[in-house]
Amino acid sequence: MNDDRRRMLLSAAIAWSQMYTTVSGRDTGVAWATTGEIAKALGDTDYRLRALWGTWATHLNRGEFGAALTLAKRFSDFAEKEADENDRLIGDRLTGTALHFLGDQPGARLHLERMLASYVAPVQRSHAARFQFHQRVSARMTLARVLWLQGFPDQALSCAKANIEDAVAINHTLSLCNALANSACPVALLVGDLAAAEHYTKMLLNLTARDAFDIWRAFGGCFEGDLYVRRGNLAAGLQQLKAGIDELRRARFSQYLTTFLGRLAEGQATAGDAMQATATINEAIRRNEDSEERWCTPELLRIRGAVVLQTETDAAMAEGDFLESIRLARDQEAVAWELRSSTSLGRLWLEQGRSSEAYELVSAVYSRFREGYQTDDLRAANNLLGELSGHR
Repeated sequence: MNDDRRRMLLSAAIAWSQMYTTVSGRDTGVAWATTGEIAKALGDTDYRLRALWGTWATHLNRGEFGAALTLAKRFSDFAEKEADENDRLIGDRLTGTALHFLGDQPGARLHLERMLASYVAPVQRSHAARFQFHQRVSARMTLARVLWLQGFPDQALSCAKANIEDAVAINHTLSLCNALANSACPVALLVGDLAAAEHYTKMLLNLTARDAFDIWRAFGGCFEGDLYVRRGNLAAGLQQLKAGIDELRRARFSQYLTTFLGRLAEGQATAGDAMQATATINEAIRRNEDSEERWCTPELLRIRGAVVLQTETDAAMAEGDFLESIRLARDQEAVAWELRSSTSLGRLWLEQGRSSEAYELVSAVYSRFREGYQTDDLRAANNLLGELSGHR
C-alpha cells in the first residue's frame, strides 16, 4: 500500500471517528476534504463517494442545509457517471434529506420514495460500512418526519417503529442510534405518544451510555428533558434540555438544535421565565434563518407567538406570528404545522369574540386529515372546534 493511500484511509477513519463525538478540535470537514483530494488523485471512485457523503453529512450536522443540497447534487452527478445504480439512489436519499430540512417536503418525499422503491442493499461492499449507516434505515428515518409534516401522523409513527425494528434486526448500532435520535424519538413526541417516546428515549440513552456517541447522548438528554416538561416536571426537564443544548452548541452540531430551543422556550414560558423564554425563542429563530432550516420555521413562529401571549399579552404581535406561521406552512405543504398554528390562532380569536372566523380557519385545516384523530394536535383542534361551535 502506498503512502497516499494510507493517508487517504487514515483521513477517512479520523473523520468517521469524530462525526458523532464532541472531541476538542473536531472538524470533520477538513478530514473529508483531504480524503476526497487524495481519492481524486488516485482515481478511487469509492473513496471519492465516501468523501462526498462525509462532506454532505458535515454540512448537515452543522446546519448548513443549502450547502448540503449542493453536495448531494455533486454526489448524484458523480455517481451518475462513475458508480452503480445503488450509489445513484443514495444520491436521491441525500437530496431528499437536504430538501426536507430546507422545507421542501413534496420534493423530499419524491426523492426518498424513489430511492426506497428501487434500492437493494448490496451483498458486497456494504453501504453501512462505506457510508456509516444502513441506507434504507436512513431514508425511512427522514421519510417518517416528512409524513408527519404532510399530515399522516399514524403512518409516520408506524414508519418510525418499523424502521427501529429493522435496525435492531440488522444489529447495526450506528443505524439504530441514528434512527432513534432523528426519527423514532422526535416523531413519537410530535404525535404525542409519550409512552413510545419514553421507550425510544431509554433505548437511545442505554445505547449511548456504553458507546462514545456524545451527540446522540445529548439528543437523548434533550428528549428526556422534553418528556419531563410535558409531564409537568418543569425544573428537571428544563435543566436537562439546557444541558443537552449546551453540549450540542459546544460541538457545533446544529441539526435539530433549533427544535430543542423551541421546546426549551415553551417550557420557560410555562415556568414564568418571560425574559429567558423570549431570548431562547429569538436565538432559535436567528439560528434558523442563518442555516435556512425552514422545515421547522412555522413551528418556531407559533412558539414565539405563544411566548408573547404568555409573557407580554401582546395579541397583535402574537397574531402576526401565527399568521406568518400558517402562510409558511401552506407554502411548504406542512399541514401538521398549519394545524398547530391555526389552533393557536383560533383560540386567540375565540378569546377576542371572533368565533366564526376561528371556526372557518381551524375546520378547513382539520378537514384535510384522514388519520391521526387520537393524536394530541387533532384532539386539541377538535376540542377547539367544539368550543367554537357553541359560540357561533
